[in-house]
Amino acid sequence: MPLGLPTLNSEEPNKISDWEERYISHDHIFDEIIELKSELKKLEEEAVELEKLPEKYNSISEFKTDLDNLRKKKENVDRLYQEKNIEYINTKNQLADKSYEEIKKEYSQIEEEFKKSIKKAENLIKVKKVMEEKLKEFDQKSFKPLVESFSYYIKKITGSKYNVVTFDEKYRIELSSSVRKIPVEKNFLSFGTYDSIALALKFSLVEQIYSDKKGFFILDDPLVNLDPERQKNTVKIISDLAEKYQIIFTTCSPLTAEKLGGNIIEI
Repeated sequence: MPLGLPTLNSEEPNKISDWEERYISHDHIFDEIIELKSELKKLEEEAVELEKLPEKYNSISEFKTDLDNLRKKKENVDRLYQEKNIEYINTKNQLADKSYEEIKKEYSQIEEEFKKSIKKAENLIKVKKVMEEKLKEFDQKSFKPLVESFSYYIKKITGSKYNVVTFDEKYRIELSSSVRKIPVEKNFLSFGTYDSIALALKFSLVEQIYSDKKGFFILDDPLVNLDPERQKNTVKIISDLAEKYQIIFTTCSPLTAEKLGGNIIEI
């Protein structure tokens, strides 16, 4: 090879071939350059009109990263909203076919009944406290008349069907009938017998508490669970007691009101 003549790299012919295939000609390259410059100028003009980056960002890449994170959060929030909306629709479909106003009215009525029940319970607690204090005043000597009085009233109400077997200071009561002895537990008694015992105990307690003074007591529908014979017996007892004590009773039955008589107040 003569000195001074340039040598060609083995790869150069290939590069030239690639350039010719890609750029075609010099004129074509110039056209592309002009086109790119024109597009660059347009982008520069648009960039001038763009909002500036917020102060907390130091670069566009930092802003873009934060923006991407916010978009992901938004997607999650949108998805959660859709899930909750579907849950709301399903729950709504399961509700009763009642309007909000109807449900609100029912709620107000139930709330009022609940308040009345609370008030009634508070009053019962007060009565229970007074009764317990009075019962503590009973000594062994005064307890015997209570047992005798209770025995008298249970016989009168039931027509001597039941007699007292035991009645101790803890008010554990056991009765006997012509068939068997039965403990006074609600699970073992009929409603009629249970009410008969409750009335007899109430009458005997009133007699002991107000033995030397006037008093009053309240009965709530006292005949409701009694059979005709026991109703008749109880009406006679209440009439006799009314000569000494003031008796107030409530009832939903006009027939009961008629049997017990007295000054009837209709509410």
